[in-house]
Amino acid sequence: MPAGEGEPLVVAGREALRRPGKLDTGAEQKVYQAGPSVLDYLPWAEYLDHEQCLLLDDGVSVGAVYAISPVATEGRTLDRLMQIRDTVEDALQDSFDEHDENPWVVQFFCQDEDNVDAYLAGLETYIKPHARDTAFTRDWLAVTARHLRGIARPEGLFTDTLITGQPWRGQQRRTRMVIYRYVGDHNRDPMPPVAMLNQVGERVTSALGGPALSACARTERRSTTGCCACSTLPRSGWIKPPCTGRRATLTAGRPRRERCQ
Repeated sequence: MPAGEGEPLVVAGREALRRPGKLDTGAEQKVYQAGPSVLDYLPWAEYLDHEQCLLLDDGVSVGAVYAISPVATEGRTLDRLMQIRDTVEDALQDSFDEHDENPWVVQFFCQDEDNVDAYLAGLETYIKPHARDTAFTRDWLAVTARHLRGIARPEGLFTDTLITGQPWRGQQRRTRMVIYRYVGDHNRDPMPPVAMLNQVGERVTSALGGPALSACARTERRSTTGCCACSTLPRSGWIKPPCTGRRATLTAGRPRRERCQ
């Protein structure tokens, strides 16, 4: 008998599942049966690069995703907080036309991201052209990247045992707004779905800008597909996040694999 034959297979510290060798049709269906998922409730079908919008599951209607950066509220007076609230309320009420059938839908998604790549990319935009490729800049970016990836570990730097009981770690709160509207069976809209979406999007971003939000920008394919993947894909507890060495991203309509740091 060759060496190792007959010994249990161990992958990532876990022994492989032993099967009795009797698998009927009913048991096979249970093996491949998928549990309930949030994807069952999302109407998004695919991303349209040219229009920069999401195609819905009916193949006609469209929607858009906007990245929101809230204004700071720490230490603000009650009057200031009420002003921000009223501005957001008025923007949502006045930017969308009312329809008895197939009204506009506005959804907000909030999540904490431990991926620091986007933040590091933002840091590079602050670098002046004359200092972009200097030895000091390269070393500073490398040290900063190592520091941020260190504090973004799932276990964190330490555990706060006094107040939260949770690991102290680096992460970013991301807020995104999704707007869409279904086209009815007897559509009498004066403009195509994409044109109506663009018009409404310009209204709401203009109304939310300034005192209510520091930024409200429409996202492109990479950001949209990335946030959808992080929000909906399950994460296995025995695989090191964010992946096992590679992750798949979508760029210009073609899948591309990137090696994780």
